[in-house]
Formats: sequence, C-alpha cells, structure tokens
Amino acid sequence: MILVLTESGGDVGYGHLSRCEAVAQNLPYASKLLVHPDPGFSHENVEVFPWRDDLSGVISYIDRRGIDGLLIDSYLADLSVYQAFKDVVGYVAVFDDFDRISYPVNLVINPSIKGPQYLEQIPEVVSGADWVILRREIIDHDKKRKHSDLRHVVLTFGGADKAGLFERLLPLMLGLDLDVSVVAGSDDKAQEFEPFVDQRLHVYGRLEAENLANLFVSADLTISAGGQTLNELAYLGVPFLAIESGVDQFWNISAFVKHNVTPEHFKADDPHLEQKLLNVFASLKGAAVRSAMVERGIGLIDGGGAARIAKVIAMKSMSEVSVRKSPAL
Repeated sequence: MILVLTESGGDVGYGHLSRCEAVAQNLPYASKLLVHPDPGFSHENVEVFPWRDDLSGVISYIDRRGIDGLLIDSYLADLSVYQAFKDVVGYVAVFDDFDRISYPVNLVINPSIKGPQYLEQIPEVVSGADWVILRREIIDHDKKRKHSDLRHVVLTFGGADKAGLFERLLPLMLGLDLDVSVVAGSDDKAQEFEPFVDQRLHVYGRLEAENLANLFVSADLTISAGGQTLNELAYLGVPFLAIESGVDQFWNISAFVKHNVTPEHFKADDPHLEQKLLNVFASLKGAAVRSAMVERGIGLIDGGGAARIAKVIAMKSMSEVSVRKSPAL
C-alpha cells in the first residue's frame, strides 16, 4: 500500500494537491492520499490529517495500515520529517521543484520539463518531460484546435497571488478592450472582484478540473503564474504568457521559453512588467504566432507522467518489501 502526503490551504498548495491527486488516480486502489490542511483549506472529497505537526500520529497510521511506500509533496516539511518517515517506511519518494533541501529519501522527482542539476542530492533523481503530471480530466479533454484574433484573455495566478498580479494586470487587460476571465483560485478571492464584474469581465473562484479546462480552451491567450498550470495549458494547446511569482517556478518557465512555447520569462517583481507585457501583446494579436507557440507545447508533454510515477513507486516499494522479508544469508 502506498501513502501520499501533501499540503494545501486557501493561499498555497493547490498545485501540490492537484498533482498528488493525479498520481493517486494511478496507484493501486488501496493507496491513500492525506492532506495537511493549512489555513483556508476547503477542498472536498479528500482526507485531511495534520501530518507535518503530528508525526507520531501519522507514523502510527503507517504502522496500522501496513504502508510499503510513501510519496511526499511539501514546501514546508523540514529535514527531520523526511528522516522520520525514512526510518519507518521502506521506500520514500518526494516531489521537488527547486532543489529545496538535501532529502534523506530514495527518490527525488522533479515533475517539469527541465529542473535543477541536483548536484548534492544523494538519492536517485528523475526529471524531464516524461515525468510531467497532468490530471485525468485534463488528459481526457479535447485540445484547442482553432485560433482566432486575440479577444479573450484568462488571468490565473492561484489563490495566493501575494505579488498582487490580479490587481496590476486586470486594468491593463481591460484597457486593451479585451474580454477577460479571472480564475481567482478561491471563492473568497473571487468575491473581491465582484464590484468590477460586467459583460467584459467574468470572475471564477475555485473551479473543478473539467470546468477549468473548458475555460482555458475557450481563451485566445492565458496569463499565468509559472507552476503546474503551465503544463496543463501546454498539453491543451492554449497559448500562454508566464510570470514567475515564486522561486519554485523558475525552472518551469525557463524550459517553456527555451522551447519557444512562450516568448519571454516575466517576473512578478519587475517594475516594468506591465510595459513588457504590452510589448509582447503587440506581436500576439494575430492567430498565426499563437498557433505556432502551442504546436511546440503540445509536442513536449504526452500526459503519461502521473502513470509513470505511480508505476515506479509501486514497483520499487514492492521490491523493498521483498528485500526486507528475505531471510538473511
């Protein structure tokens, strides 16, 4: 049995939860996903447990349920947490986006097209397009096939948006006489925009994956933070501009720029961000350039990353169980 541990709240962690749910969909039926509920957490249909704060409780859970393998996705767990789990579980894998710490585990997974070099990581490291994770609802959705003049823009920066990108860019987009959809990431955040809603501005809170895919495919261009959403947009064939709003997003955006899927690596703390976006917009008004962008993106990701990760963890966990049960020579 495999246990997946992650974290999510009203402001952070939705990308962690979505990719862990995608992997869990491909694990053996008895496997479990537990979510540490950070402030503002309101997701339904997942089991919550404060595993970062209650190590003895989750270790007791591991012992009772006979956990053979563990997958952890966290930006907040410290080194001692990973060490404690490695001491009680035969096989431990972690997700990492930016070489956060040196993990005392068996496998580090960087689920992006390109990641850090991981020069100091002791365990095995896998990275690259084969490991990019997509939710099943995204994989099953029809791709965007028709591109027209630039009229509808979607803005999506997650529930946190600590850089205030919605407030900075929404007036800019409306000033360009565009139809704008805002994916606020949470219902509470969406309510902040209600006074401004009109026939050209539509605001959405938390959207289920299928509804989000429908909105993305309807867009002529999406402006997004640099996390998991970029992988989904590339797979769906939706042209996008990416703004780095956290250190964990650097490698993901850099890879898409390198492959000419998006034209420039924007940063949220750039005081000239608005002008730089306007300059790029001038070159994206026609459909041909955006169509070429998405064709390069579609070819990068095959949608099999979650299944590959689940297979590796399941196989190596079982192998570790066999080694532990083998009689000593």
